[in-house]
Amino acid sequence: FPVADGLDALPDAGAASADGTESAAQPRQNGDRNSHKEQLEATQRLLDDFQEELREKDAAHALASRKATLLAKENTELKGQLERVRDQLHKKSEEVERLLSEVQMLRSAEAVWQNNTGGKKALVEAPVLPEARKVFKKVHDAEFTCIAAAGSQSAPLPSAIVAIGTADGYVKLLDGATARPHTQLSV
Repeated sequence: FPVADGLDALPDAGAASADGTESAAQPRQNGDRNSHKEQLEATQRLLDDFQEELREKDAAHALASRKATLLAKENTELKGQLERVRDQLHKKSEEVERLLSEVQMLRSAEAVWQNNTGGKKALVEAPVLPEARKVFKKVHDAEFTCIAAAGSQSAPLPSAIVAIGTADGYVKLLDGATARPHTQLSV
């Protein structure tokens, strides 16, 4: 705002009188004009300072707004992560409670077993061979390479089953109670 420069262009009304002599009011008017010019320059400096301060505050406000937006987005993401972690923790807690109840049940079963057996008997009993052979059948002509037995099978298999591997590449499944052949697989 070059307002102060415009004051120099103003006509000096009291500079000369009609007869060409300087009036007595001229020094006073020059002093008033200089005073107004100084006030205007001071006001212009204040205005410039205020505008600079306003620009700085606007820039700081824009930066704070961007940071607030980023923080709000991060806060939303963290809330989502927290909710997922809470769900996982809840599921893990349920699993821990289930496992603890299972351990307590097994401990009570073990205590009952030890009270009933005096703690001397093994949990899994060793197989007992029969005193006399009960069943004798020829199952296959080739040599046996392995034999395995299992109990508590479901249909269509017999409840007790014996698997026999042979040297010529067959696996025979037999009914464990009767020793009758159930099926044969070529391997």
